Amino acid sequence: MTGIDTNILVRYFADDDAAQTEVARRFLESLTPENPGYVSTVALLELWWVLGGRYDMEKIGLVRTVRRLLASPHLRIEHEDEVAEAVARFVEGRASLQDYLVERRCFGAGCARTMTFDRAAARSAGMTLVDQIPIASPAPSSVSTPSTAKMAAAIP
Repeated sequence: MTGIDTNILVRYFADDDAAQTEVARRFLESLTPENPGYVSTVALLELWWVLGGRYDMEKIGLVRTVRRLLASPHLRIEHEDEVAEAVARFVEGRASLQDYLVERRCFGAGCARTMTFDRAAARSAGMTLVDQIPIASPAPSSVSTPSTAKMAAAIP
């Protein structure tokens, strides 16, 4: 298996540099089910952000791109089932793909719930608002949190 960095995927899908796109295409086509490429969730999200932000790819194009990666027998996608489920939920929902993926990864890790301050993520991605759950044992009021400046000054 061979790991694949984001920039190879961007060159392949953006097709914005003829020479690098050709090299990326040849590399990706050289992969086989016996010697597949590996796409981490970090690379996948970076690809999503670059194509959506820098290249203004719309939601449907982003979804198609990830689905192409998921469908390829020559690639292994980290946490493939959770990514596929996050994409499916993203298509129907209103939260970001990142929110759905965070929630699915936490669920896959055995978390009973995923806490957030993000109301949209709570509504659409199935997370729980942190201010809706009482904290079991708050710190006593006599305990103060040091300021960032005090913490920085304490570092040698």
